[in-house]
Amino acid sequence: MDQEPVLYPAINGGAIHEKDISVLPAYIVVDRLVGCGKKAHIVFPFAASDVTKIEVIYKDGESDAQKKTVNEETEIDSLYKSFSELSVQEKDCTSADTLGSVVFTFYLADETSYEINYLSFATKSGRLQSENAGFDYFTSGDLVGLWENLSGESKVVSP
Repeated sequence: MDQEPVLYPAINGGAIHEKDISVLPAYIVVDRLVGCGKKAHIVFPFAASDVTKIEVIYKDGESDAQKKTVNEETEIDSLYKSFSELSVQEKDCTSADTLGSVVFTFYLADETSYEINYLSFATKSGRLQSENAGFDYFTSGDLVGLWENLSGESKVVSP
């Protein structure tokens, strides 16, 4: 007499067969290990509406540093949103070879500023730091791409 397999409900709405229960402990261990480098998002201590301008300085290591200033509300909102949605994680991300850097300085209506530094190690990966907020994260976000997509002319700035 054939017996139908026993099904157990799964979190994602599927089912786990009785014969698959034996691999469940291994799955849980792997899931917990992967979760050790949990991803987070940057939470600013101010609203986008508090920002009066953003200065962005890019240095690729070979040429002079270049600066762009963002004054338009829609572009300020876009940068703010990009950082708020950016996945970051605490991870040892020291590297001997920094390909470039981008410094984002948010100037606020109360005449204070908030600075975020990005050190690029490779295309779309690097270290994100803020002395203001006291964080040092790894990200695979394209922050050099944010620089490239800003409107306006860039100006050469002295080191």
